[in-house]
Amino acid sequence: MIGGPTERGKVTLHAKDLGINPRTAMRWWKHYQETGKVTYKKLQRNPGRPNPLTPEHEQHVQQIVEKDSQLYADDVIDSLKSQFEDLKISKPQINHYLRNNLLISIKKPNLRPYDKKH
Repeated sequence: MIGGPTERGKVTLHAKDLGINPRTAMRWWKHYQETGKVTYKKLQRNPGRPNPLTPEHEQHVQQIVEKDSQLYADDVIDSLKSQFEDLKISKPQINHYLRNNLLISIKKPNLRPYDKKH
């Protein structure tokens, strides 16, 4: 049998030790008292959007970056689209891939306002 808190203060104490909300601990304890079973839910994390890049695409990106490290994200996307016509990838997706997988950051274009002549 699982030893459990009998007073409200002990629930809070145990909940803090476990790093959970005291109300959650109370709900779990009540469920255990009623059923005698420990609730177990497998944590299902949202994997998010699947990576649109195949290993072949990734290899192409690595080759591009190795040739010229002074690239813009648009240059990488243009090169990918010219090589692989069916690929659909956005600038944020390619930036995320480069930053998290290749551990590089792509520079942004430096746009300056043009000089106005009066």
